[in-house]
Amino acid sequence: MKIPRVGKRIKSLKRLQQIFSVLLKYGFDDIVNALREDLAIKLGKGLVRKTPSLRREERVRKVFEELGPTFIKLGQILSLRPDIVPLKIADELRKLQDEVPPFSSGEAIKIVEEEIGKEVHEIFSYFSMEPMAAASIAQVHRAKTFSGEEVVVKIKRPNIEKMIALDLDILFHLAKIAEQRVAELKLYNPIQILEEVSSTLQKEINFYNEGRNIDRFRRNFEVDSSVYIPKVYWELSGERILTMEFIDGVKCSDLKKIEEKGLDRKKIAYNGAQLILKQVFDHGFFHADPHPGNLYVLEGNVIAPLDFGIVGRLSDEMREALEDILLAVIKKDVNKILRVFYQMGVISDEFDSQRLKADTFEFLDRYYKVPLNQLDVPSIINEMFELTRKHKIRFPADFTLLLKSLATVEGVGRMLNPEFNMIEIALPYGRKIIKKRRSIERQ
Repeated sequence: MKIPRVGKRIKSLKRLQQIFSVLLKYGFDDIVNALREDLAIKLGKGLVRKTPSLRREERVRKVFEELGPTFIKLGQILSLRPDIVPLKIADELRKLQDEVPPFSSGEAIKIVEEEIGKEVHEIFSYFSMEPMAAASIAQVHRAKTFSGEEVVVKIKRPNIEKMIALDLDILFHLAKIAEQRVAELKLYNPIQILEEVSSTLQKEINFYNEGRNIDRFRRNFEVDSSVYIPKVYWELSGERILTMEFIDGVKCSDLKKIEEKGLDRKKIAYNGAQLILKQVFDHGFFHADPHPGNLYVLEGNVIAPLDFGIVGRLSDEMREALEDILLAVIKKDVNKILRVFYQMGVISDEFDSQRLKADTFEFLDRYYKVPLNQLDVPSIINEMFELTRKHKIRFPADFTLLLKSLATVEGVGRMLNPEFNMIEIALPYGRKIIKKRRSIERQ
């Protein structure tokens, strides 16, 4: 891939100076110094240092927050990738605040009218002038169709694509320099990492892509009474707006309201687990960010997931590899696990095979005879990420998103029901895999 170059435009230079200023403000002199010879000297003045008192991971989060929409979204994506960044930083990036002042209602209406080609009063019987939520990429307004249906209209921020494109150009250039000048960074392939997360970002801000994701989830769960997926109104959507059915539910994290409405917390946790397990083992297409704010509960303990910008896909080959790993874990077959890793092409050329084998055996042995109700899935998955980072094992992005999603759902489940255990709920899927494999072996 050709790395975009930072041009001589004033806008690029000002933005670059702002990035350096924020890095220095939060004590990342080492990063700036690594780039200084190529870039910082040209910028020269205006860089203010501030001695930081926060933990390093907190300072990382502050940098992402202060640098605005592109960095906030990239940080949120990195929080889902503990295979790329250390666990403490990934956890801290989960706290990124994506609440920003809304843009004007006049601007919002203008965008809607330009996308649909009609005046707003001809499109909706009601359109709220005040957004119900405003984030870095878009804001959401409630509205009502002429047929009386309650909807929400997601409207992209003006010029957000240009802002993201500028930031990504700069980041690719900085990544290229960092890879050349900082030896330890080269081992982590910063350009490849940036390509992965920027690709995810581009998909997330593409409303056509999100709408198609929603439609696919809706088809996958159309006969499942425990899940409800909102409808997309394509005739009221466009490149910069996405109109969806309004979901009148309760956030699964609002335990007080769940109790007030007489909903069953244990059933909600169970339905949430089934939601992700069906996506993984039956559909091979899953919601990659099922945090509590994206999971609503309707009457009857029905789960209604929202925000479908980031999804994961499991190819037949990847699902087969996942099954192989699960079966090898059950049998405590370390050699089989490593063979699957080889076949997946995720082991680097510089790994120590004996050390990896020993660490993998120790990892499995530690949990092998622990009762199911004592297993902490998020901790196990996080420990596995530490192991893969130590040995520079790079799983496909979707594989990592899957593991992170499972850990997140386990956490949500235990918040709702302290006795919740994802592994127990997943056992029927494991038995199904074993039965399928035995059937194949007998053929």
